[in-house]
Order: sequence, then structure tokens, then C-alpha cells
Amino acid sequence: MKTITPHLTFAGNCEEALTFYKESLSGEIVSLERFWDNSAGLEEDQQKMVKYAELYLGEDSIFASDIPMALSKKTPVSNVKICIGLDDAEEAAICFTNLAKGGFVQTPLHDAADTSKFGELTDKFGVQWVIVYVKPDSKK
Repeated sequence: MKTITPHLTFAGNCEEALTFYKESLSGEIVSLERFWDNSAGLEEDQQKMVKYAELYLGEDSIFASDIPMALSKKTPVSNVKICIGLDDAEEAAICFTNLAKGGFVQTPLHDAADTSKFGELTDKFGVQWVIVYVKPDSKK
């Protein structure tokens, strides 16, 4: 397996969430397609929802979409944690602080060992994040 790409689903606020992640994590939204491109059977407000989007975060990406309630009765965003491993302590702290805005911190970013920091939070959209910093010289 080369990569794992998480796909997050939202209940109508996908674009808002992607913009938040883009700004919080210095990412880039590289693709955003709306349902109106193929909107058979959808209400007018659902046609504006995001059908597919991709957010680049460095060398990795996240896929995301809205799930119109007419198409699915599943609860958007369920049991997903995204782990971000960083080799810069300051960047880890910035990412953690940005993602925590409006959310809930389960475990503050703290020294987890002599060579790392660890923190967990749930952002204001209900997505769970784990931020890990490991000193580059400690990787073996």
C-alpha cells in the first residue's frame, strides 16, 4: 500500500470545512465539483452542495463531499481520525491551534516522550485529528 487517502463527508458544509482546513493547514483545494453538474432528482439547495473535492496537504490529500440527505440516511463524518505527522514542532503547534478553533481538545499537544509531541482534538465540524511531532533525528 502506497498511500491512504481519507474521504470526509459533510451535511451541506463541505466547502466551508475545506476552506477551514486549507487555511489551518496551508493546503490547496485542487478540485471542487458540485451536484448541479448532474443534479437529477435533487432539491435546488442540494444542487449547490459539493459532489467531490480534493484538498492537497503537502504530498498527501483528502477527498471530501456533501451527502444530500435525499441520497443517504447515513450520519455524515463517522469514526474518522486523521493523523498528521510533522517534523517541525512549531508547525505542529500551529496546526493543532488552528484546527482546535471552535472545536474540542481531547488531549492537548504535549511532550509524549523525549522525542515527540502528541495531541488529539475534534474540530468544529466533528472531524477528529491526531497531531504528532517526532524529532527528525530520533527516527530510525
